[in-house]
Amino acid sequence: MQLSNTKPKIVRVRDYVLGELANGSLSDGDALPSVSELAKKLEVGAHSVREAIGELDRSGIVQRIQGKGTFVSQQRGADADPGKKLSVYALVLPEKILSGLYPSVIRGFGQEARASRREPLMAETQGDLGAQGDVMLRLLSRKVSGVAIVPAYEPMPDHQLEVLQEHNIPVVFCHRHTARLDAPLVTWSGEQVGRIAAETLADLGHTRIALLSSALCDPVPDYVQGMRSELSSRGIAFSDQQVVVGKKTLHHSTEQDWKELLSFVLDAPDRATAVFCADDFISEHLYLAAMDRRIRVPEDLTIVGFGPKWRDGAMRNRLAAVCIDEVELGCQTVRLLNEMQKGIRPINSNEVVTMPLGLFEGSSLGPPAP
Repeated sequence: MQLSNTKPKIVRVRDYVLGELANGSLSDGDALPSVSELAKKLEVGAHSVREAIGELDRSGIVQRIQGKGTFVSQQRGADADPGKKLSVYALVLPEKILSGLYPSVIRGFGQEARASRREPLMAETQGDLGAQGDVMLRLLSRKVSGVAIVPAYEPMPDHQLEVLQEHNIPVVFCHRHTARLDAPLVTWSGEQVGRIAAETLADLGHTRIALLSSALCDPVPDYVQGMRSELSSRGIAFSDQQVVVGKKTLHHSTEQDWKELLSFVLDAPDRATAVFCADDFISEHLYLAAMDRRIRVPEDLTIVGFGPKWRDGAMRNRLAAVCIDEVELGCQTVRLLNEMQKGIRPINSNEVVTMPLGLFEGSSLGPPAP
């Protein structure tokens, strides 16, 4: 493998070991050169070598044995054959979520993968960049045929996915693209989400409208822009004070966090008559908090969220939402992987596939109280 001195030192060490495995110079059970030997050969510090070896160890590619050295793991199995790939497509998610968009993505991804005679494999990274890097290395070690990833919100280091493409494993981004790496993206227009929500609420006669999100994650500024543009065209004010954003992402918010966040919306003297929630999960919290305060939905408060077309659960069947067909989004990622595998599409394609949006008219929609 050609090593580039422009790459981070840890990456150069990791890529060297992976290259030696790929060309057969290292095999299962073989001992790696010592830390000092690798440091001298690759012109890096011993600390960088230890960091890289630790990363490969966590990923199951090598195994450190105290007092003896570091060895290529013998648990990589027959599929570690450099010329052989598993007939598997992996879907990497940032967290284990049993509701929201991810179950729909998993459903579509699995259906289309099996239809393509590939086994689906699911992995999660806890939204952590280090864990995400470890997952990428494990997938490389197992030589999967392709990877679709919903990345962590933080910008990801390019090398986490470069190493897959260098081994001819195609990558597709879902929802967001957080690296400079050229790879296809399947997503939706956040601005269009905001426009649909604003249009729906304005058509019902609402003029006091708020946007609610648990944190300032990537789509929120686009939602704000879409809402502001649509409402402005109708002569309806939408100021920054009407955008209520918390400090923690959905599933890291405590009960106290939710209480404070929802109070900004429900307990204000000039409370909004309609709220667009950035996620179905937030809609549910708002709905329940409104009930606790004897605020009727939709008579006193209209709620519109954002979520999948496949509405799972009794509450989600009540709550109106701007919807995306995430089952189809999961299917689309597999189709792109298939095309790259067959050479129909280049592995470094940077196409963006934007999914259509719709509106689920749940019972939480209504005009403002007279």
